[in-house]
Amino acid sequence: MNDEIQGYSSSAKSDPYNASSTKRLHQLRLYNMKEILNLNIETNWLIEDYFEKETTGVLYGPSGTFKTFLALDWCLSIASGQNWHNHEVSQGLVVYVAGEGNHGLQKRIKAWIKNKKINYGSEIPFIASNQRVAILNNSELSIFKHQLNQITQPIKLIVFDTLRKCFGNGDENHSKDMGEFLDQIETIRQNYNTTCLIVHHTNKSKVIRGSNALESDVDFVYRLESKNKLHCTLHAEKIKDSDSPSPMQFELKSILIGDNNNKTINSLVLSSIDYQSEQETNKPNGIRGVVHDYIQNNCNKAMTWSDLTRNMIDDSSLGDYKLTKINIRTALNGLLDSNIESLDFGKLDGQNAVRTNGIDS
Repeated sequence: MNDEIQGYSSSAKSDPYNASSTKRLHQLRLYNMKEILNLNIETNWLIEDYFEKETTGVLYGPSGTFKTFLALDWCLSIASGQNWHNHEVSQGLVVYVAGEGNHGLQKRIKAWIKNKKINYGSEIPFIASNQRVAILNNSELSIFKHQLNQITQPIKLIVFDTLRKCFGNGDENHSKDMGEFLDQIETIRQNYNTTCLIVHHTNKSKVIRGSNALESDVDFVYRLESKNKLHCTLHAEKIKDSDSPSPMQFELKSILIGDNNNKTINSLVLSSIDYQSEQETNKPNGIRGVVHDYIQNNCNKAMTWSDLTRNMIDDSSLGDYKLTKINIRTALNGLLDSNIESLDFGKLDGQNAVRTNGIDS
């Protein structure tokens, strides 16, 4: 990582982390009502409509849903100043922590630059690590802090790909460890006046993995899913103080970037397409169909599985069906595993929850 950062280096600055809490206290300000009403209320976007400057967020999804391709698409758009699929960006330096190694990263970047027809890609202010940085490992974090201090340009975005690789000594399922991890990310964000993005996975139930402290403590959450080969859909699950954008759909197209021993070398880039709901080939039937239709008609807002089960059992209009806690829960698991586009599964107050996407199945 040293070689890549040296292009933006000068003499080392003092380490701001030695007195980070003191710095935050010096930044503390109490506003009276007149000052509050005169504060600028315009949203300060890093990517218009998607996330603001100086915030922390999560991009998550199952393996194989092209999360790294999307994260790089965000990063390289910001670094180059190119609009991100018709959304304006605030241009600036991006630091990408490639926690799962940078194998394939070069190909993906070359494909993106070629697709954008950028002639001087080497001038894009983008820095990538050659390995993870374990945030809860003091020695690794110290080295990372030192390297960030060598950068003289303002840093617009720091990406940690993935949370598991960049977590370090701790258990992501424990709220205490997750809280410590997020505290360190917040310290980085504040000391460099930057935005932090954490790339993360789902668990076996296809909901965001780990302690729910992650979702509750960040400013924005996006979920990426892929149900068809070389297609993926981005869903906004949380954006503080702003309206959530509509789902965005992409196709992955292949870009030729070179050849080796008469074999072509290709990589993929994202291309946004008109959003179309993925039609279900088989509408759920039986108890599963009853549960599906009940969610469509009654769950415009997220409802926990427990509340949904209780409401369905108490609903007299469903008296013709032999509904029990067990068969409703079995139906919910079946609907979750079926990846039905019209239903949106997630968490509410740490519990499994579901809502309708407002899409006819």
